[in-house]
Amino acid sequence: MKVPFLTIFLFFFLSITTNAQHQKCASDEHTEKLMKDPAYEQNFRARLKAYTKKAAETTHKSRSACGNIVTLPIAVHFQNVSTSDRACLENLVNQQINRLNADFQGLNEDISSWTNNAASYFPGISNGEMCVEFCVATQNHPSGYGISNGQMAVTINRFSGDANSDWSGYINIFVMDLGNNLLGYSPLGGRGYGDGVVIGKHAFGGTGACGDVSTASTLDRGRTLTHELGHYFFLYHVWGNVESCNFDDGVADTPTCNSPNFFCPSLGKTSCGTVDLHMNYMDYSNDECMYMYTAQQVTRMENWVSANLSHVSSNAANVCNSIVAVTCDDGIQNGTETGIDCGGTCSPCPTCTDGIQNGTETAIDCGGACGPCTTIATCTDGIQNGTETGVDCGGSCAPCIAAPTCNDNIQNGTETGIDCGGSCTPCPTCTDGIQNGNETGVDCGGACAPCETPNTDCELSAITVNITPDLYGSETTWDIKDESGATIATGGPYTDNDRTTINIDLCIPADCYVFTIYDAFGDGICCDWGDGAYSVSDAAGNTIISGSQFGYIDTQILSVGGPDCGMVTPPAFCTAPSASNVGYFTDFTRVQVIWDAVPDGSRYAVQYRKKGNTSWRTTTTSRTVKTLRRLQTGTTYEYRLRSRCPEGWTTASDIRTFTTLSGRVPAGVILQEYEEITLNRIFPNPATHNLKLDYTLEAEGEVEIIVYDMLGKQVQVIKEHQDDGVQKVILDVSNLEAGTHIIQIRTVEEMVVKKFIKN
Repeated sequence: MKVPFLTIFLFFFLSITTNAQHQKCASDEHTEKLMKDPAYEQNFRARLKAYTKKAAETTHKSRSACGNIVTLPIAVHFQNVSTSDRACLENLVNQQINRLNADFQGLNEDISSWTNNAASYFPGISNGEMCVEFCVATQNHPSGYGISNGQMAVTINRFSGDANSDWSGYINIFVMDLGNNLLGYSPLGGRGYGDGVVIGKHAFGGTGACGDVSTASTLDRGRTLTHELGHYFFLYHVWGNVESCNFDDGVADTPTCNSPNFFCPSLGKTSCGTVDLHMNYMDYSNDECMYMYTAQQVTRMENWVSANLSHVSSNAANVCNSIVAVTCDDGIQNGTETGIDCGGTCSPCPTCTDGIQNGTETAIDCGGACGPCTTIATCTDGIQNGTETGVDCGGSCAPCIAAPTCNDNIQNGTETGIDCGGSCTPCPTCTDGIQNGNETGVDCGGACAPCETPNTDCELSAITVNITPDLYGSETTWDIKDESGATIATGGPYTDNDRTTINIDLCIPADCYVFTIYDAFGDGICCDWGDGAYSVSDAAGNTIISGSQFGYIDTQILSVGGPDCGMVTPPAFCTAPSASNVGYFTDFTRVQVIWDAVPDGSRYAVQYRKKGNTSWRTTTTSRTVKTLRRLQTGTTYEYRLRSRCPEGWTTASDIRTFTTLSGRVPAGVILQEYEEITLNRIFPNPATHNLKLDYTLEAEGEVEIIVYDMLGKQVQVIKEHQDDGVQKVILDVSNLEAGTHIIQIRTVEEMVVKKFIKN
């Protein structure tokens, strides 16, 4: 519905929120179009009368009190899609049907968000559990569609449109291209005579992709279909079909609201004098932030199904009973099973019982063939030796060759292990507890150069490092290294918005050193965000080196005590990150990889793949954190890291692994909400000439910055592709009229809105 444009601020704030390029449901418009057909309207009124009679006879009951579970057969029709990969598409269908059953039955993994948190905001309202089971038809298909008995009722590029009378007796799902801003539509109160629900191919299924059938990250829980089937079972949007507090959805236990909610609103948001039920499936929130129907919504849907779709439910026995669940009962997905102990065939588990994944086993002690520990030529030393494939198992066990070793519990010389393998050279060492000269360890290995007495006379070698940060002191660090690469001194990070000069006095031996200063954002410490600078001075106050304007890094040769350092080339210290950890988000389809910064590293690459795959996917960032998106839940991934140095990209780090979550959260794991845009700062406010924006993006992509005046007119627009991480943007507002303005920063998934004043 189009709302008349008003010039008051309250409406303006609402209009820039709701009229943005939000993805939406077109069921109201579709139903209005259908009602223009007199025959359809007459039929609808007859169905409404049957529903009204049924509703007068029933009251809400919980799922646990269901006398019979109503089974509804599903048929899915992919139209004009770029792939004919049936197995891939059927996998998406299975994900989608699993989602429907969980959501409608109140068994979804995030219903705890209602019971543990949201319910307290809605006294007297309970979530509903519908007495329904969705199944994909597998038998007695209509002829002419190339589907045989036992196959799922899935058609691929066989016809077009949103109705087909051949498929009467089914809940039909038509998956097609609807454009990026339309998610789907459904008739209000479906008939089951070849009609059904239409879903955009960017909103169907779950995780993963089949050609151009791929969900956006805000839609990857399959809840667009949960929403549209609500319409098919006679539910309106929670605000009714008109955006006004004077209209309602006809359900007593859904609070009145005046408009849709987008993204992930905060609990307690109100409109029309009541708290908004924005976590309801019949609102427009992101998939991860909608998780319930109310009890009376469920009763309304059950009554519609009973009154008008009994011919569909009775057809389930004819079309949904073909697959015999030939399964193991071992709690493992074996053979061609499509799930744990379910579907496909269950091959025996010819396995070892040694707690190791051997031979062609697909899991520990299960699946594939269990070869003995090949030739069983193994050590019994608790170490993986030679070509052993595991500790004391598999491959061949080469003895510790000639075993000329020390017995000092240290890996010396060319030993391949502690006191084992290679040759053991004597340990010519110091006894000062320091790794000197070319010692390979503390007081051991290599040669022990004399331990020079440190210069305690600082008259010639006293220096002072002077750092004046810009407004973002937390981005600034520095270090001093000798010509061998050993770190002599470090400093930072410092405090944001504190531009007090920091003076660090040091006493180091007279020699040539490398001074390096880093800026994590890559804009140095001068000048748009504060006139910062750095210098190093000697004991007499003379400046040895100085600087301010650079990118990620500035390196200078530092002569301490007066030696001629000539054309000394700074050594390369850059390596791949050596330590990392991961964090998890509440939607389970994203993982955040975090690592330590590498000196001289200006950018990082994360390469990742599902375990077992051979090819890597690569994403880069200038930060020390990267969010990997659109992952499959309950799946193990491998990843590795690289750094970009002045000399180029490093080799990759060792391979690490993580496993995405799938409903159960392990003890100790803390889930975080995914925020694609975080507004850190907007200043100065009021602004006269320049307005400075500081915000963080979790994912690279297209960003649009729009400035509106108080009449809702766009007065400035910036569109650009931005990397992930902290963004610093300067807007020239000198030509804007004085007064209050609204600035909007938005990506495909999220939007933030802020008010500022132009002097």
